[in-house]
Amino acid sequence: MASLRADSRGVIVVCASCAQANRLAFGRLGLATRCGQWLVVKVDTEGVPDLAARLRIQSIPTMAVFRDGALAARTSGAMPADQIEAFVQQSLSA
Repeated sequence: MASLRADSRGVIVVCASCAQANRLAFGRLGLATRCGQWLVVKVDTEGVPDLAARLRIQSIPTMAVFRDGALAARTSGAMPADQIEAFVQQSLSA
């Protein structure tokens, strides 16, 4: 977590089961990641339940957006790629 706080880009943490993470719409997030705009971290809540507990994940999927090491926004529930991108953009520009 310390390295995430030190990252100057927006950091998006997606908490889901492994199967959910593979089904969610990450196409645009992946493109932004490859361009270096955001750092996207996928957390398998079944594989690392202690981290999910530290992040206070109560339902999955949950997406948390961090800016300058602080939580900027958080949402739960699956959504299409365009809504994910809009949520992240709004969270990082607020």
